[in-house]
Amino acid sequence: MLQRDGLEVALPAAKLRALLAVLTLERGHDVSVDRIVDALWGQEPPRSVHNTLQSYVVALRDALDPGRAARTPTSLLVTTGASYRLAIPAIAVDAERLVAATEDAAALESQLADPWLPVLERGLRPEAYAVVMRLKILLNSWRGEPYADLGDLPAAVAERARLEELRTAALESGLTLGLALGTVPISLADLARVCAERPYNERLAALRALALARAARQGEALGVLTALRTRLIDELGIEPVTELGDVYLAILRSDPAVHAHPPGWLRR
Repeated sequence: MLQRDGLEVALPAAKLRALLAVLTLERGHDVSVDRIVDALWGQEPPRSVHNTLQSYVVALRDALDPGRAARTPTSLLVTTGASYRLAIPAIAVDAERLVAATEDAAALESQLADPWLPVLERGLRPEAYAVVMRLKILLNSWRGEPYADLGDLPAAVAERARLEELRTAALESGLTLGLALGTVPISLADLARVCAERPYNERLAALRALALARAARQGEALGVLTALRTRLIDELGIEPVTELGDVYLAILRSDPAVHAHPPGWLRR
């Protein structure tokens, strides 16, 4: 999805979206016309493929830089010989902003005494709250399958796998810091869906159990951990990590770390 000034820019043609996707995958680097043609049309390019591609380039330039005068160069979609380059800063790409926010969250997580039973020192709370909000906004902007218009192009497949790992890390970090602050950054229903999509993820299951316990749903919280343990043993033949058992006991005993309350400025 292309946005300008916070508003979505319509790119109705699938090939136009695919062109933007190819250039975004290689942003900052030249992408040859041959590679673009292969990505957009594979083994069946149209007879006038170069003219067709040029028309898409013009349309994409207009979408990226609508204020420029006709027939004037743009600094956003650059031509270099028989190649094109998308010259936009990393911060302009949601995935790169998510990387930065996740790295900031990881730095804060490293200061937690126990990331499985997270409680944050008061002095770090404003910074952590800002990071959690950044993660929440970026994760909420996730729509559908990344680079869907590129189909099974190997580079797109590899990038989807990378982004899915990043998304999981961002979810874990956002939930960890959120719970450390005494809140839950996504709804319990959304959290259940996230865990269902990742049925063997022990950290997410533990965070979901903590969120349920803080919502006075201790029985459900313990049930989540019991079900995961059974699934790991029966389906994968492995025992869960020790920390999962620690979370189970903490919830069972109503440990203070489980039921930490947020400071007043966070209750909203």
